[in-house]
Amino acid sequence: MSTRVVPVLAKHFSCHLPLLENLTINVKTVPNEFPCLPDQLFDGDLSSLRELHLSGVLISLPRKNMPNLTTLNLCSIPDDRFLLTRLLNLFEFVPHIRHVRLLNSIPSSSDVPANRMLTLPHLKKFEITAQPAHSILLNHLFIPAGASLILECSYTGDESPIPSYLPTLSTGLLNLSNITTINLCFGPERRFLQLYGPSGELRFLGNWIRGRNQSEVGTSSFLRSMGQFNISRSRCLAVQWYHCGPPADSITRSIVYQTLRSMENLSSLTLVQCKSSSFILALNPTNNPSAIVRCPKLKEITLYTEGPNDIHVNELVKMAEERASRGGKLSVITIVSTGAIAPPKDVFQLRKYVLRLECKFDDAPPEWDTLPL
Repeated sequence: MSTRVVPVLAKHFSCHLPLLENLTINVKTVPNEFPCLPDQLFDGDLSSLRELHLSGVLISLPRKNMPNLTTLNLCSIPDDRFLLTRLLNLFEFVPHIRHVRLLNSIPSSSDVPANRMLTLPHLKKFEITAQPAHSILLNHLFIPAGASLILECSYTGDESPIPSYLPTLSTGLLNLSNITTINLCFGPERRFLQLYGPSGELRFLGNWIRGRNQSEVGTSSFLRSMGQFNISRSRCLAVQWYHCGPPADSITRSIVYQTLRSMENLSSLTLVQCKSSSFILALNPTNNPSAIVRCPKLKEITLYTEGPNDIHVNELVKMAEERASRGGKLSVITIVSTGAIAPPKDVFQLRKYVLRLECKFDDAPPEWDTLPL
């Protein structure tokens, strides 16, 4: 839409539009110049409006005349010091909102009292892609049970961005009250976190600008940020491309051990192209001072490997043997070779200590968002 068309439309939209259900305004402008839509553009009767899509415009966001709005899509809305207030005012008067997508359209600072909180009772999906910390907005919202929260950003350095992008009050994320499945991906350029269960879902996608060399500090920091979630009920854990080795001095000091220690209900572990020794050693009871079987309900381990050197057969056999001798016998270990080389024959020693051993071939490892299988 050209900016010259806006005044022409304004006089029509200030009238009654009881049948309008979908409104899309996409203004193409020169860089760093954004037209301001006149307030009268939304002064009319928009009671039937279900979907609103705005891109590239400055706007005093409409409020009370869109009570039946269910979908809001804002793209490249310029930031100003009142943007947070405008967003919250809009959410307050659209009680039936179900789908929200904010692409480069969140404030970089707050202009509202810290105790202002809004509930979005019918929300199903809330998606934010932006650089400012998403917590600036999320600190003022209750994300209900059953909703999916999808966050994407780019970041640099080794510190995990998760703490600064999630709300400071964890009680606001009601959709994470019952998490049963965790999916982690430590790619060379992107980091993914997915939590889901009966209460809802969180997806965090971080574009790591540092480069292709995986930093152990950065990987550990990302994994350590899991501590801010209640993962004690989680039954399934899938990890992809974790390439940090175990510490040389004590396994119990590793972030992998500390993470598994808080997952006593874990029943299924899937490792895809990982340095699996960190997990195998953490699950071996002899590697902690009290010889406790960590994750006592663990029954299934699946390893996706590219070659026999990725399996760590001796460590795997010792772990299975020690767990079996302490009442933590595994039901099944599955080894999936994504290369053309079969696993070494020594792997069949596992049959002594697990109920079932499966060896398979596959053309390629699964995508991160299809795990756990």
